[in-house]
Amino acid sequence: MNTPVFFRQLRLPLFFLALIMVFAQCKTVSIDGAETEYDLLKKGYKRVVMKDYKGAVQIYTRVLDINSENPEAFAYRGLCKYHLKDYEGAIIDFNRAILNQPDYAEVYDLRGIARGELGDKEGACEDWKKSFELGFKGAFQLIKEFCWEE
Repeated sequence: MNTPVFFRQLRLPLFFLALIMVFAQCKTVSIDGAETEYDLLKKGYKRVVMKDYKGAVQIYTRVLDINSENPEAFAYRGLCKYHLKDYEGAIIDFNRAILNQPDYAEVYDLRGIARGELGDKEGACEDWKKSFELGFKGAFQLIKEFCWEE
C-alpha cells in the first residue's frame, strides 16, 4: 500500500513537537562529562531533520543504552528505520514504544503506515483506528482512504 507522500510529510512536524514535550522527562545526569539522554535525543532529532537517518539510528540506540524504556527513542529510531525502508525493524521499534507508552497515538499511526508498506492492510487499519481513538486526528484521512469499504 503506498501512502501518499504528503501524509508522511505532515506527520513529521507533529511528531517532532511530541519529542520536545518529552525532553523534560529525560534523565539529565551526566557522569564524567558523558552525554545525557536529553543531549542525545536532541542530537538524534537534528540528524532526523538533516535526513541522516543512519546516524540518527545510532544516536537513538545510544539513548536506549541509557534508558532502555524510552518510548521517544524507540519511536524516532522506528521512524528512521522506516525512512531507510527497514519496515520490519521500524515496526519492532514502534511496538516497543507502544509497550512503554500504550497511549502513544502518533506511534500507532506510524506503525500503521509501516504495516501498509508491507501489505498488511488489516493491521494498518487497526493501528490507524487506534491512533484516531487515542486522539490523533491525522489518522482519519488514512482510515477514510484505505479502510472504508466503498
